Amino acid sequence: MDSSRVENLKPRWWRLRLVERFANVLYPIDLFELLRQLPNAGYIVPQRIFKGVIEPGEAAALKGNVELVANQDNKTLGIEGHEIGPAEIIDSFNELRSFWHEHLDSSQNTETHYLELTGEGLVKTGKNPVKVFGQYWAQFSKMQALNKILGCEVSNFGLRLSPINVEPNSADWFDVRIQPLVVSSTKCYHVNLVWRNRDINKAIKAFSKTDDTIANLILEVERE
Repeated sequence: MDSSRVENLKPRWWRLRLVERFANVLYPIDLFELLRQLPNAGYIVPQRIFKGVIEPGEAAALKGNVELVANQDNKTLGIEGHEIGPAEIIDSFNELRSFWHEHLDSSQNTETHYLELTGEGLVKTGKNPVKVFGQYWAQFSKMQALNKILGCEVSNFGLRLSPINVEPNSADWFDVRIQPLVVSSTKCYHVNLVWRNRDINKAIKAFSKTDDTIANLILEVERE
């Protein structure tokens, strides 16, 4: 029963972004050369990009429903996808990473600080998320003190989890937020995710389980 519920509670991701942040003092990637070569990997790169012309919101390189994400200021490189899942975003990221490692001379000098997955999506449920969280948090005795302070029964409007005693500025950190979707709070959960890890293999392994992680958290909160 739980396995079918987990499958039904997996998120529909509006947006997922997976980037590598470099530890180098200066941005280690020759972006002009990368954009010049990306059509060989199936990306569409507008020619006006090479003239320094880019429209607001326009992707510098696009392949299907994923686009290149490159920021020299915060020293990141990766991809963003819309309406795709973790498996697809990981595959596209690995493909891009393999490509620039193979084709760019500058790749020999890169040092990884961490990988970071961010995302936003929703989960449809057969239960009422507002009531679910109300019942869940009512089980905790210290909520009674908060009720007294505010003069009514209160609840945490959702769930927000991060590693205990770890600063958000750490390279090994996550922030998982699940709360009722405001515009459809009796039917859907809103999911926000930030997950980073300095170990590439551990990061990819954790990211690949994102759907199951979110679904199991919701399943646990909904458990009566």
